Amino acid sequence: MTNIRNEIRIKVLPAAIRALNSIGLGVIPRKVSSVVSPIASRLIGDYQAGVSIKYAQFPNSHVIKEHAEIRQKIESVKYNTVPRRPKDSANHYAEIYDLAGEPCGVAHLRHAHELGLRHKTSNIILVLPDGNVIMQLRARDKHPFPNKWTISAGGNIDLKEGDLSPENPKETIRRELYEELGIDIHNDIDRLIPLVEGDKPLPNFAKIWEYSLYHMKATFVQFDKKAIFIGTEGITGSLPSDIRKEIFAGIRLMAHENPYLKQYPGLELTTWNVELCHYYALLISEAERKMISFADQEVANVRTVSLEEMVKAGRDLNMATDSLFSLFYGKSEFANKLQALCEKAKNPNASS
Repeated sequence: MTNIRNEIRIKVLPAAIRALNSIGLGVIPRKVSSVVSPIASRLIGDYQAGVSIKYAQFPNSHVIKEHAEIRQKIESVKYNTVPRRPKDSANHYAEIYDLAGEPCGVAHLRHAHELGLRHKTSNIILVLPDGNVIMQLRARDKHPFPNKWTISAGGNIDLKEGDLSPENPKETIRRELYEELGIDIHNDIDRLIPLVEGDKPLPNFAKIWEYSLYHMKATFVQFDKKAIFIGTEGITGSLPSDIRKEIFAGIRLMAHENPYLKQYPGLELTTWNVELCHYYALLISEAERKMISFADQEVANVRTVSLEEMVKAGRDLNMATDSLFSLFYGKSEFANKLQALCEKAKNPNASS
């Protein structure tokens, strides 16, 4: 029996690994992962290597299944038109997660936005002493959702320098508040109030489609996988209602098939954003509100609005960004929690 086991270990397993490698399902054995990982982490620009190394930390069945899905996405764009690179992801990498929220790779954000690879973001809504909230206007060249009003601040959870582990979501908020709005909460991240119980992230999905034909140009947002909810981001020229309906039908058709194999004439997928979003609220003082400045070119302006106005924007498909949509569309629990915080800000001495 021992000889049979040795035969399997020496001959069968290496042959199986070579076979998997030949079809793009390469597995790095656990025993060598600890040796390879420190070296490969410095080669993080190589997307496929980064994913392969991290997959070695999981059982083989999980490795094969998840690796196959990512390889399929890579192959799906290999011989077809690749969506244009988002302008705001020049120097950022992100941890990639599976459906269960388990980390399964590292990728450049450009790849994440092109291939629909799930990554994490952290978002904040600032509540003022008068019970109103702050909305941010995204810059005209900030993609996706240029020149749209959205949450107070937020961004992708970056990897730390050194060990390349992801930031704590609250640390991301501390950094983004300072970078985007000039507000420095120092190390007082315990002030951040999670809007979701247990600080769990909410799933977020958005595909950005650009339509261009002759004098007509338009951008559409698909907010869910089945394309039930589609919004119009912007239109240049005249777009007749019948053509708009045909475009919506085309987007819905491609939502159920490989979007790179069947295209509607003039319609191009430019961004495929799949996220797990952490949401927080922060009650700020009037002095902190006066700190707000726009050192970050991604922010065009801010404005003070009532919570009702913010919620309304999140429930309007033609006004919403994906961050507002995933928090407010078809939901009331988070709006209710924010409303309670707004009341607390107005009456800080009131009994809860």
